[in-house]
Amino acid sequence: MNRKKEGYSASPKTILLITLLICLMPLSLGNVRALQTFPTQTEITDYSKAQTFIITVFNDGPKTEDVTMSIDPYSFYLKDHIKVEPESFRLAPNSRRNVELTSSLPSSLSPETHHFRIMPVTKDQKGGVADFTFTVPGEARHDLSVSQVKAGDIMQDEPIIIDIFLNNKGNVIAWATPHITIHNASGIVAEIESESIIQIMPRSSYNLTFRHELFEPGPGVYRIAVRFDYDGGKLSTEEKAAAFSIKETAEEHKEVPWIIWPVAGLAAFLAVIFAVWAGRREPSKARRIRALMKRIERLEKETSRMVLETDAFVRRSNHWLNERFGEGNYEFR
Repeated sequence: MNRKKEGYSASPKTILLITLLICLMPLSLGNVRALQTFPTQTEITDYSKAQTFIITVFNDGPKTEDVTMSIDPYSFYLKDHIKVEPESFRLAPNSRRNVELTSSLPSSLSPETHHFRIMPVTKDQKGGVADFTFTVPGEARHDLSVSQVKAGDIMQDEPIIIDIFLNNKGNVIAWATPHITIHNASGIVAEIESESIIQIMPRSSYNLTFRHELFEPGPGVYRIAVRFDYDGGKLSTEEKAAAFSIKETAEEHKEVPWIIWPVAGLAAFLAVIFAVWAGRREPSKARRIRALMKRIERLEKETSRMVLETDAFVRRSNHWLNERFGEGNYEFR
């Protein structure tokens, strides 16, 4: 009696479970390597006094990490007033390190809520952010304006370079978002929206440059309009505009007058006739010199060939002599 071989067959539920585990595995592995920071929020109640704070960095990953305490770019204006120690260190797996922050904040800071954000980073990951906040009392006055917009004339294959000059006359930091539109006679041809927030310090100027490439722009006169929203979108600057022109790509792309083509053809024909005539009138002495140079070149090639053949004969002779009379006893030169 023949028996049928029985194999293992997975049920649909088992296949689904295995697939789910495979999909979730990268997520679980990604969470293994993480730097944790405690506490994440700290309020400095009396900013006028020098104070010391401790944050703890914990490495719950599987390997030793070289850690650097990185200050958020928007908090750079406070870095000279808050000392971080140590700024970098090595952290073993499942271990922690205390980082000391000593604040010495000036009384001249703008009347608003300030944030000093710092986080541990390695070469391939960022840890949790520790946010230190404090509020300077006083009446906030917002006054941001666009003082000037510049855009030079360009060719069709060139990007638009937009220079914008901002002036913050207020006594608080302006966190501004730009809105730029480009118009021609038909209406808006492009809008430049940026999600990045620009930080303009109180009573200071700020210049920035945008580079933008229009899609198949036609030649003509264009207009750039610029405004900035700030104070959380509650306020906006007055719109500032500038005009610029887009010219044809290059002068050589313009249509060539029809008379140029027959003139160019006639000039080329005359150049060929002159070259043939000059060759026939070449002095016989020059022709003899060229023939002699060619003969010398042939002799050099023949000499090189003979040297190579002689060298090959010497090597074959030495090989025959060594085989017949012993290695190293004879050498043909």
